[in-house]
Amino acid sequence: MKSPTLWPWILALALAGGGVAACLTLRGAHQHGREAEALSTLRAIAAAQDTFRERDSDGDGVLDYAAELQALIDAKLLPARVSLPGPYRYRVATGRSPEFLWMAVAVPDRPGDRCFAINHTGVVRVGGVPAPFNPDCELPYPPCPACGSQALCEHLGIGR
Repeated sequence: MKSPTLWPWILALALAGGGVAACLTLRGAHQHGREAEALSTLRAIAAAQDTFRERDSDGDGVLDYAAELQALIDAKLLPARVSLPGPYRYRVATGRSPEFLWMAVAVPDRPGDRCFAINHTGVVRVGGVPAPFNPDCELPYPPCPACGSQALCEHLGIGR
């Protein structure tokens, strides 16, 4: 009796494995795009905060930062879409001295995705859980374990 040929099975397994790899690659690319958008938005929030303060956009005679995201949108410093539900939700808060301290966080809509935060120093940090707001607007995420950078670096899988 003739033994069955294995090459069709090997070919099918190879193709299936390639499909899985392609799906994982596409998912990774999609995730990278989501994170890149979150980083871009946080940097836009930082620029908006600086402008808000410099212009005294709330008109109270005090050069302070916006205490909420809507204030930046109302001052036409950010587009309204930033407040809409999307891959990340953004929150802004000021610290005990609103003239000097603020922070913003980007919280993903999917559990397990990375969270990002920025504060008055302009440094963006990454972590596994949303950064809690605190009176000193300190970012709790540790520096990169590979290089010690206080900001995002290539070791975290995202460019600056």
